[in-house]
Amino acid sequence: MQKIEQGFFIRTDQGEFQTRKLLIATGLKEELPEITGVVEHYGKSIFYCPYCDGWELRDRPLIVVSDQPGIYHFAKLLYNWSRDLMVCTNGKSVLTEEEKQELNAKNILVSEQMVQSFNGIDGQLEEVKFIDGTRIKRTGGFIIPKWFPQLDFLKSINYKKNDKTAVLTDAMGKSTIPGLFAAGEATTGGPTQLIVAAASGSVVATSINLELTEEQFYFK
Repeated sequence: MQKIEQGFFIRTDQGEFQTRKLLIATGLKEELPEITGVVEHYGKSIFYCPYCDGWELRDRPLIVVSDQPGIYHFAKLLYNWSRDLMVCTNGKSVLTEEEKQELNAKNILVSEQMVQSFNGIDGQLEEVKFIDGTRIKRTGGFIIPKWFPQLDFLKSINYKKNDKTAVLTDAMGKSTIPGLFAAGEATTGGPTQLIVAAASGSVVATSINLELTEEQFYFK
């Protein structure tokens, strides 16, 4: 892909194309923790968004696994749906002593052990096995994956990025490159709900249409 005077030149497996405007809506690449069984259970009994799936797992014995510092606040959020919680930092020391004490005070179990596997049948979690061989029965859980914008194909275009390494845009989806627009998670660098991403796409589509209309109106 390259920027040309009248827009953009794009070469794909389907052929070569030239366009005046370009909308980037490529979302994110998701990287799951390297735990045996995570893929089989992900989206069935293990999730990442409490607002999306917390209600369905309410009052069940749950585990949240992450080696990221945000796990502390994640656990407090999940406490809204279940009081039978275990927090596991998967081998990392990301919780302060004060945070551990506060979690323990709410009877939330805390473990810094590495998780070896999620075990269950047909994607329904039954137990979590740790690297030291211990096991705990859990029927649902949450993980915090790592997310990366899928923008490698834009390397040849010198657009500005935000602090999430996503495309920096204004409220109407315009990037710092004339004619280049972005929407949804290509601009956030982190996950959003589908309805939010779709709304972003609608706003940006309007912005592109307005630009094309103005250009066509004055075209001679």
